Amino acid sequence: MPKQVTKRFDADLLQELTTLMSQGYPRSKILAIRDLEDIGLSGSTEASQAVDVLVRNLFEEKNQEVRDQTMAALDAIASSDSPAAPQVVEGIRKRLSQEGDAGVRGNVMFALGIIGASSSPAGPKVAEAICEHLPREGDPNVREKAMLALGRVGISGSPAESLVVGIIETHLTREKEKNVKDAATWALRRKT
Repeated sequence: MPKQVTKRFDADLLQELTTLMSQGYPRSKILAIRDLEDIGLSGSTEASQAVDVLVRNLFEEKNQEVRDQTMAALDAIASSDSPAAPQVVEGIRKRLSQEGDAGVRGNVMFALGIIGASSSPAGPKVAEAICEHLPREGDPNVREKAMLALGRVGISGSPAESLVVGIIETHLTREKEKNVKDAATWALRRKT
């Protein structure tokens, strides 16, 4: 019978992984992300710190493959029953309101669409975070990605459903950019 290995998470390991995320090569970062995901899913005392590192990486990482792995790890944690799950969306929401780079905000909107996808329990919180940000968003490409994300999030039957439909309808009537209107039309079809 194979021996089952139990990972032990502690502050030293978390510090090593944090250092790898800031200084490592893409392959090293991907391995670190997998360990950070395990920590986030573990419910250990270090879980919330692991989520913080992953959220920071989502905003700061330039390598697309590493960013994709980060999105997948955050999605896995947000979709789990880990005590750190609610912190994923909350951490992204806080960072999003402070981000000055439209390209990063667009990538984050895409990530939120993945994290809040139909089967995710995080869907309503993701929808609320996007709806909170949208009125302040000046970049049409980010608004387009936000509409696409709203079309993907699972909110059926939740209190967030009427909020989302209202935001989408508002963009359909007031939005001047065709790409955003097209995305809003698609999103509304998915929600009604």
